[in-house]
Amino acid sequence: HFHSYPNCRSKDRGIQNFELLHNGLLTLFLDNYHCIYLRS
Repeated sequence: HFHSYPNCRSKDRGIQNFELLHNGLLTLFLDNYHCIYLRS
């Protein structure tokens, strides 16, 4: 991320945390989907 202003850093950190959380949920969802798909 490109930081042009000092106080943008906290916002970027929040966005990064959201992306990490989103990626984690997506990974969990895909893993569960794989399990269900392989069982059927």
